[in-house]
Amino acid sequence: MLIQAQFNDDAVGLNNFNDTAIVRVGVENNENQAILLMGKVLIFNNDGDPQNASARLTFDDTRQEADNTTVRIPGGGSQVVSVIGWIRGRENFAGRIVDLRASTFNGFTQKARLVVIGVDGIGGG
Repeated sequence: MLIQAQFNDDAVGLNNFNDTAIVRVGVENNENQAILLMGKVLIFNNDGDPQNASARLTFDDTRQEADNTTVRIPGGGSQVVSVIGWIRGRENFAGRIVDLRASTFNGFTQKARLVVIGVDGIGGG
């Protein structure tokens, strides 16, 4: 079973809603048919006004998105933002980079976590 994780406890600045990679994992080749992606990041609002903040799980050089979440953070506040998604089919993820990305107008992140777990199947009935 494939389990990979990457953490970034450092502050990463976010400006002008630019999509910024906070944590990256290079997915290893494995026998699983799908991978489960879980990300979490603490986003701070440096501005005096409320602002939107987003977190995204992307792969394939950001061309594909596994999940995204947008929240509204009060001026001077912070919020933990979580995302969870999956990629099906070995051909979609072997050797690819998975990113946890964030954006907001004026802020920064801390305590980012990205976990990649190989699984035999996701969904179905």
